[in-house]
Amino acid sequence: MSLATEQALYTGDLSLVRQRYEDLKKHSFTYWFDKSVGLVVKPPALMGAACCKCPASWSPAGMPPGIYEALNCRCDDLIDWPGGARDGYVSANNNASAVANSYIALAASRLSQVAGWLGKDSDAKMFGEIATTIRTTLREKLWDKSTGSFVDGLGISHSSMHATLFPAMAGAVDEVAEPGMGLAVVKTLRAAGMKCSCMAAYWCARRLAVVCPPPLIWLGARAGCWKACT
Repeated sequence: MSLATEQALYTGDLSLVRQRYEDLKKHSFTYWFDKSVGLVVKPPALMGAACCKCPASWSPAGMPPGIYEALNCRCDDLIDWPGGARDGYVSANNNASAVANSYIALAASRLSQVAGWLGKDSDAKMFGEIATTIRTTLREKLWDKSTGSFVDGLGISHSSMHATLFPAMAGAVDEVAEPGMGLAVVKTLRAAGMKCSCMAAYWCARRLAVVCPPPLIWLGARAGCWKACT
């Protein structure tokens, strides 16, 4: 979603997003948005269902630990890859996951932008409202002020690095609604260290480098960086 949006921003050419708009909508997972919860909740029938299977000829021999198992994937949320780089992330029983909802909030925000470009005003409004609601719910229901971190999902007490990193990336950190939240999040991530793979680290650096140049200045715990991200 981000790539499609940025391609249009970079080139000024809307032909790709216009051609693929319906596909982008289908892959946003916003159709699982539960207004009563304020988050995307995956249908119970899909939780743990098999998605793909490695060919029988494949062997884990020579593969790094966790890679073969990750390739034999199920319809669980993609938190980080491989499994050993997830900082003990606990999937919520109802799958109202902090990480999954962060991705979807970002996707909905991008879709709202694209829909506006294409003159699809009702879609732009709908996706914008979904993005705002998810961000607000993440902050109101998954934020633990006492620890300065987000929990992994609804009904979960565990807080992985990813559960704090991804909501921040998606714009759930709001200094106006929750003064001091940005500073608390940066301190939490700084204390956690790199308990993630390069996939999650990419999103961290990408989001923060935009508002905190040089890229590593966020290690100085500048709350203003997070405020700008919202």
